[in-house]
Amino acid sequence: MPETELTPARMESLRRYWRERSLTELADYIEVHYHARAKALVPEIVKEIEAILNATPEDIRDAMVPLQHLRIMLTEDMEKHTREEEEVLFPYIRSLESGVTPDGTLGSIGRIHNEHDQIVDTLVRIKLKSTLCRLPESTCEYCRPLYDRLAVLLADLHEHAFLEDDILFPEALELEKERR
Repeated sequence: MPETELTPARMESLRRYWRERSLTELADYIEVHYHARAKALVPEIVKEIEAILNATPEDIRDAMVPLQHLRIMLTEDMEKHTREEEEVLFPYIRSLESGVTPDGTLGSIGRIHNEHDQIVDTLVRIKLKSTLCRLPESTCEYCRPLYDRLAVLLADLHEHAFLEDDILFPEALELEKERR
């Protein structure tokens, strides 16, 4: 099971590695590694939540309504977040790094940072809600795959957010200042 929090040693290792590479390489890595895995995991997490909801007896199902809302939030937030990074921020950063000063700014970085926090919060709430409900034994078999996928997604999201918030975006903002 992956750690959901980054250790100081892991953060330092990531800093050393990525500070020696281009912003384009880092943006590419984030897309190929973290975004691709999130796009694969989120539908699986949604399926696990649906399996839990379907296996839950009627008398408990009402208590599970928040889990349905969290499922929708996760899907919409992740899709919007990755789309903005892939269609707006990363192409802008790649253009900056290639020597072209594109139209626009990196002004949405603050919002992207907040979205990282919102998505982590949603994942934690899904885990908490599915753990706190008094599910019958027959439903618990569906929880393990959900918890495993949540752990992988949380670990990825922590690392993804660290790479963007501590390396990619600050360096891109600095580059943007130099080009203006």
